[in-house]
Amino acid sequence: MSRRALLMIFLLAVGIRLLVVLGQAHGNWFHLEFVASDSRRYINLARTLAQGAGMSVDGIPTASVTPGYPLFLATLSWMGIVTPIGIGLVQCVLGGLTCVLISQLSARLGGRSTSVLAGILSAGYPHLIFWTGYLLTETLFVLGVVGSLVAVARFTERPSMMRAMLAGICLGLAALVRPVILVFAGVVPVWWCWRNRSTGLRALRKGVAIFAGLLIVLAPWVIRNLMVMGAPILTSTEAGPVFYQGNSPEATGGSRGYVDDADYTPLILPVEWPEVRVNRYHWEQALSFLRHHPTAIPRLFLRKLVNMWRPTYADASWRNRIVLGSSYLFILGWACVGIWGALRMPQRCAVVGLLGLFIVTFVIQHGLFTGMIRFRLPVEPALIVFAAFGLERCLTALRRAENIRAEPRCSVRVA
Repeated sequence: MSRRALLMIFLLAVGIRLLVVLGQAHGNWFHLEFVASDSRRYINLARTLAQGAGMSVDGIPTASVTPGYPLFLATLSWMGIVTPIGIGLVQCVLGGLTCVLISQLSARLGGRSTSVLAGILSAGYPHLIFWTGYLLTETLFVLGVVGSLVAVARFTERPSMMRAMLAGICLGLAALVRPVILVFAGVVPVWWCWRNRSTGLRALRKGVAIFAGLLIVLAPWVIRNLMVMGAPILTSTEAGPVFYQGNSPEATGGSRGYVDDADYTPLILPVEWPEVRVNRYHWEQALSFLRHHPTAIPRLFLRKLVNMWRPTYADASWRNRIVLGSSYLFILGWACVGIWGALRMPQRCAVVGLLGLFIVTFVIQHGLFTGMIRFRLPVEPALIVFAAFGLERCLTALRRAENIRAEPRCSVRVA
């Protein structure tokens, strides 16, 4: 795909996002508050990082979230960008880069036409645009996810040790923003080795290189937690409470597109407990519940997925239902068509297996942990890729049918 086409997609995506962010900031067009409750935690952690106090709350070290987004905000603070509107404008650029990467990823599946179509769809997809102004991990994490998929796809096309390590590094950077990608990151080397098992040790060495790149990025975080928190925490101390939300005696699996206190009964623990102990206790209680009630696993699994993949929130306005709901159903429907078409390809390209692996691990992981509408955002770029492929295939078939009908028919007279 030409650089000019990618530039046009980037400018289109950034322009739409700027319109939304500036319209909300100066005209309150959408009646939103971009500084959500979770945003304040990231802002406070970014402030302590910028002050050289590390990730801490009231002087006490914390690992309640991974450091990716606080570091991002701290870097912007160092550059003088501290206001919500300023951060939102930077995230508009990140959203534009995400659309360019989605376009590049789509080119590996269906060529130039699919690439352009995917770029346009992602540039105007309301759910990606909606989160751009929020001071939350969504925009940065989606960029990390799509960048990781592109890095792994490039590695599969031209395998080398350097590209393998780069793919692992990209996966690690995305995991520092949101650790939900770690399951997929751990499966990628195994998938690569299995896909190229005929090459023996060469495939194994490159699989190890992917894992090494991942380890290079994550090791400092784990070592820091071991030294400061007293435990080698790979993700965050919120992992246990989140797992308990979806797997406890009163857990519903989520409702209305959310997961809150109405969907489970929070544990009341001593306030003096350190967060590492709180995290461990939640894990123990959730696993104990599942051991004693194994039949709850499939029931909660299904409910989490239904809650996560419903079109809109239960209390959504009619405008939200029309804009976000209809666009989501459009992408989901065409993605199913695209997946079906990709699976029927005589020679399936590596990106089909890669995107399929990502979607499957993502769905299973959230079915086991917890699921809400907001959490499906990282997988929607993969759906956009398949939707563009399915839509382009159908449009091509229609054009061919029109050309056949337009061909002149010749008659032969027999003397």
